[in-house]
This record gives sequence, structure tokens and C-alpha cells, in this order.
Amino acid sequence: MDFNSGDVLLEINEWIKYVVVFFLIIFISYVLVHSIDIPSYSYGYAIKSAWFNLTQTPIDLNDPVLEFKQFVSLASFLLVVAFMLISMKLRSFIAFAAVCLLVFLGAVEPQFLIRGVEWSLILFLVGAMSFAFILRSIGVFEYVGLKLLEATYKHSFLLLFSIALLSWFLAMVLDEVTSIVYVSMLIFDIRKLTGFDVKPLIIVSVLATNTGSLALPVGNPIGIYLSYTAKLTVREFILKALPVSTVAFLVIISLSYVFLKKYIDNLSLSVSSDKFIRKVQLYYIEKLSRDPRHLVIVKIGILLVFGFLVAILLNEYVCLVLSRIFMDNIDPHYTLSFIPYLFLTLSGIIYGPTKLERAVESGVDWPSILFFISLFMLGFSLLHTGVSFKIAYLALEYFGGSSSRLSYILLILSGGLSSVLDNLSVVVAFHI
Repeated sequence: MDFNSGDVLLEINEWIKYVVVFFLIIFISYVLVHSIDIPSYSYGYAIKSAWFNLTQTPIDLNDPVLEFKQFVSLASFLLVVAFMLISMKLRSFIAFAAVCLLVFLGAVEPQFLIRGVEWSLILFLVGAMSFAFILRSIGVFEYVGLKLLEATYKHSFLLLFSIALLSWFLAMVLDEVTSIVYVSMLIFDIRKLTGFDVKPLIIVSVLATNTGSLALPVGNPIGIYLSYTAKLTVREFILKALPVSTVAFLVIISLSYVFLKKYIDNLSLSVSSDKFIRKVQLYYIEKLSRDPRHLVIVKIGILLVFGFLVAILLNEYVCLVLSRIFMDNIDPHYTLSFIPYLFLTLSGIIYGPTKLERAVESGVDWPSILFFISLFMLGFSLLHTGVSFKIAYLALEYFGGSSSRLSYILLILSGGLSSVLDNLSVVVAFHI
């Protein structure tokens, strides 16, 4: 058997890096946990009171046994963060290993870990991903994209604006992944038709996607998570997040026009009407020959997308009406979790009821779902073992109770970390 000495050396260096990071995290966690001693006066008294109210346990936050649990909890969480910084491919492995450490080293009882998962968010994500998969399968996004191209291909700035608008809208009403995947496919079709460099279009679409995903809670797992934990309604997102998202989108378009003007002018010269018309004709011939009902099914799919958006927007009012009809308290935050399943069922009628299981199997990003579950458990362990309370005490001592200074620090830290980590990881970490 032949061995490449360079590859072997590279692998050894990787393992050395992992071992160094592991022991560094262990050392930092140990020092941090054991160096923070919370007194029973001033901020310490308030912190300990909050700890008792949450856990209903008389154990002191400085108890040696509890400090061991805090050490395991903090080390487990930081290991996940550190190894994700090294490689996102390691996130599932290290997250599962970290949860095992929590359970089998006795840091947190398994029953509490399971309660710490935001199952309403997980339920929503599974339903929304499955619904998006059906829409993709029946060709909704391909059809909408082609129609946009058909209407704007002769005017390059209008084409760029339409691509950005589609990215923004899909991210707002469905999710970021669906937006990026299908708009990227659309952009690559433009490259086939023109032979032109489409990197600027990709960049604009990604920026528009990130902007659109903050407009409504459904566009991003973070929005859904904040909606559940902070009890934010869709109406509050519309009043506060949607205007910010819209302004950010307009800024992106304005800057794109300024900095990409030469690119836009060159693109308009590259589009061939003949090629594009043939592309459109080929689409209709291919789809209709395969299934004469294709356009009808696609248009029903488009109606379902708008129905989904309306259901999200009216969720709070529908729950209010249902509460009065059934004389019960129906929480709109938890009702939100079931809206995707209503439209998943309706779309399943045109997709094929017998194929619905395939949509759930293939449409859901199960590695990400399992990672999110592990992440919630790790975040909950920080709260349950008292690590969050110790960090809160340290922050209060350092900033002297100044909420504005603390807010600036949290803003800088969360912004910096979210550029290299999964956004949900950052939100869970700062959910103290």
C-alpha cells in the first residue's frame, strides 16, 4: 500500500491542532468557572435570587459539585464553538459528543436536557422544509424565475432588481436556503444564455436573501426562535423588522446600481434574444410533454405560497377568533408551528399524498435539525448549571450595571461571531 508522506503529515498536524484546541478549551473553562465567586450581596444577591427562582434549588452557585457541572457545561459548549471555527464539517460530530459529555458526566439530567429543546421551532422547521421541497419539486420557483427573466432580460438593471427582489421575497416567506438555491440556479441559467460572469449577481442575491430573512419570523430559524422565546408576534416583526429589511434592501439595490453600472451595461449587450426565446420554448415543450397539467399545478403552488404568507401574517388574529369560538386560550406563537403542516397537506394533494413521506425524507436538512437540537441542549445546560448566571455576574461587575455599554459589547461580539459561526449558535450562547 502506498502512503503519501505529505498527506500523512497534514493529517498529523490536523490532529495536533484538535488536541491543542481541546486542552486549551478545558483550561479556559476550568479557570473561568473556578475564578468567578459570586458573593451574597450587591449584584451577587440579585444573581443568586434569580438562580433560586429559576431552579428552585437551595444549592449555592459556588458549590464545588455544581462548579464541576458548570465546568463540563461550559467546556462542552466552547468545544462546539471552537471546532466549528476550525471546520463546519465537524459541527455534528462535536455537538453530539458534547451532549454525551453532559449526560454521562452527570452535568445535566437527561430529562432536563430534553425539556430544554425548543421543540416548537424544530416542528416548524421540519414542516417548512418539507413544504419548500414540494414547491421545488413541482417547479414553482423555476417557473417564477423564468417569468421574471422573460419580463426583464432586455433591461439589465431591471433584471438585477428582479433577481434581488425574488431573493428577498423567497427568504422572507420561506427560508434562506430555498432562496439561495433557486435564485442561484436562475443566475446560472443566465450564464448559460450569455456566457457572462455572474459573480456580482450571486453576491447581490445573497445580500438580498440575508436582508429578506429578517423581515418575518419564518425566514430564518433565528426569527422563529426569537418569536417563541421573546414572545414576539408577527405584527411586531412587520412593524419593526420589515421596515428595516426594506430599507436595507433598497440600500443594496442603490449601491449595486452605483458600483455595478458598468457591469449592468455590459450584461445588457450580452443577452441574446434568440437564445432566451429558445430557452423559454424548450421549458414549455419539455414540461408540458411530461405532464399537460404542469402549468395548472405550478399556479396552484404559487397560490399556496401566497396563502402561506397570508396565514403567517394573520396568525395572531386567527388565534384570537379561534380562542373566542372555542372559549379557550390559543397561543399564536405555538400555532405558528402548525401552519407549515396545513400547507404541506394542501400541497400534498397536488404533489401526491403517497409521495409526502419522500418530501419529509428528502426535503428536511436532518443533520442541521439534529445539530439545532444538540445546540438547544448545550445552551440550556449553561442556564441549568448556573454558567449563565456567573457570566451575567461578571458582566455586571465589569460594566457596573450600565445596560448601554453592555449592549454595545454584546452587539459587537454577536456580530463578529455570527460572521464565522452558525447564527443560531450565537443567539443560544447569548441567551442568558
